[in-house]
Amino acid sequence: GTTGDTLTLANLKKSSHEVSNGIYYDHGEVGETEVTTTTVDQPKVEEPVVEEPDPIVVEPDPEPTPDPDPVVVSSGLELTYSINNWGSGYQISYKISNNTGSTVNGWTLKVNKNQVNIDSSWNVNVTTSGNYYVITPVDWNKTIYDGSSIEFGSTGNGKIGNSFDYILE
Repeated sequence: GTTGDTLTLANLKKSSHEVSNGIYYDHGEVGETEVTTTTVDQPKVEEPVVEEPDPIVVEPDPEPTPDPDPVVVSSGLELTYSINNWGSGYQISYKISNNTGSTVNGWTLKVNKNQVNIDSSWNVNVTTSGNYYVITPVDWNKTIYDGSSIEFGSTGNGKIGNSFDYILE
């Protein structure tokens, strides 16, 4: 659609005069008054169409699947030890037995440093990590065949109880 505006044009009567032989002549009004009315269609100015963008839907993260609880598997490795305490020091003899049903290649024993003091050792490597001595095998005793065992030892000074905390992996 369009909208119309009205435009009015008019030819008005004119006066006519002339000069002839030095004489001025006034002829008065000449012509007729003519009025024309015209409707002018103007193009409709359309409002710009603003399209709303599709809404962005943010899906919440799905609930995370919890990790399964760790399953404690009996490793089949068993530590036995004996403490020879002479008052100002002691010797500990360790024995790791393999009852896993298969060969074990490598093992680690962690011993609580608050309960045991290791000054020297044999047939193993000893390092520290936090509150633990970390005892690992040497090359020749890292493999323990099923039904077999390995032995090693350590000495320490000071007092020791009848038992100590450890982790065998």
